Amino acid sequence: MDRNNRFRALFPGTGGLQHADPAPLRHLSIGIEPLNQEVNRVVIRAEAPHPGYGIRVMGIYFSGGRALIYVEAVRPDPSVMHPQVISAVQTVTYIDNTYTPLFPPEYEKYISPWI
Repeated sequence: MDRNNRFRALFPGTGGLQHADPAPLRHLSIGIEPLNQEVNRVVIRAEAPHPGYGIRVMGIYFSGGRALIYVEAVRPDPSVMHPQVISAVQTVTYIDNTYTPLFPPEYEKYISPWI
């Protein structure tokens, strides 16, 4: 399979993705685990205000050897009560190992200082 034809444009013609504010998620981090010789498993972790929140990948923009990963918070069900305790959330995506997974520059204030 031709590596150049494996990925499709998420928003053709826009040159990128619309920015989604990942708040209230904090301390975003990326973990990379080789799945095989061509694909990496990318684990995105964050802290949320309580266990009702989640995280999902909104899109990935591939450019110049970089894969900019855009995420958004999954809001809790308003009819359910949750304890107010900092909770870890995570999601997984897979990218070609020729790309370096990164968060976009506008996420800088949400990124973990311990990476």
